[in-house]
Amino acid sequence: AEAAEAAEAAEAAEPEESEQPQPKRPKRRAQDGRGEGKDAKGSKEAKDGKNGKGKAKGPSTKERQSSSMTRKEFMKKAKAITVQIGDKKLKAEPKQFSTGSSGFMASTKVAVDVGGVSLTLQCSLNLPVIGSKEWSE
Repeated sequence: AEAAEAAEAAEAAEPEESEQPQPKRPKRRAQDGRGEGKDAKGSKEAKDGKNGKGKAKGPSTKERQSSSMTRKEFMKKAKAITVQIGDKKLKAEPKQFSTGSSGFMASTKVAVDVGGVSLTLQCSLNLPVIGSKEWSE
């Protein structure tokens, strides 16, 4: 009986794991594939400490495409494009979005197998042309 009491007393003297202070961990940084990291809040930081944008590359895609055509020209000339999701091919038709952008849109249900179970997914694709919101009528 004395041995059992001694063992209980020894256990009571040891601090529980949750009572021990945990060491602070440094912030994790994810790599974006170009050698730049992102801190926990998602902001970019280049290896060299600069803003991550590098040298100037000319006008942006939006700037280049914002005057490439009109909405009317797009709707007249654009042809449906085919997009494949899994085994299903979708036909994305030209569309004028309520936001004012032009692009392509498709919506359908797609069946996928997950661990031997067939699941149906609702698939909606909005493919706006970058800069098209700036196009004239």
